Amino acid sequence: MDEQNAPRPKSAPSTHFEDNHYYRSNDPALSIIATRGTLATWRWMGRGPRYRKFGNRILYLGSDLNAWLDAHVVEPTMREA
Repeated sequence: MDEQNAPRPKSAPSTHFEDNHYYRSNDPALSIIATRGTLATWRWMGRGPRYRKFGNRILYLGSDLNAWLDAHVVEPTMREA
């Protein structure tokens, strides 16, 4: 098998967010995913990472954010010229 067609190793699971920590929708750490406005739009559209709603407070669990990041990994492929 040549180098171009060799299987790529799977990336390690994301650990950007603390798994058991809740992040508020205005937490600066969420900027790695999207702006606060984009997250609000995604919630309205039913997209984006899982969240919990308590009254008017939006909370994201770190393990859900890490899972969402892992689900959006793009593995580039080399094209032959």
